[in-house]
Amino acid sequence: MLEVIGIVLVVQGVLSLFTDPVLMRWASGHQPWAGVVVGLVGLALAAAGAARRKKAD
Repeated sequence: MLEVIGIVLVVQGVLSLFTDPVLMRWASGHQPWAGVVVGLVGLALAAAGAARRKKAD
């Protein structure tokens, strides 16, 4: 589940750098850094979820 949330955040963060940030209107004054931070948080969540799943196997 963490992987899915992380991937969604990565996609949202990266796309907000190139398009109108539809889901990130709160960050419109803080672009591009808000998109980068959201993307990095998503990457960390995806990595943590993958590590957790690997450890469980």
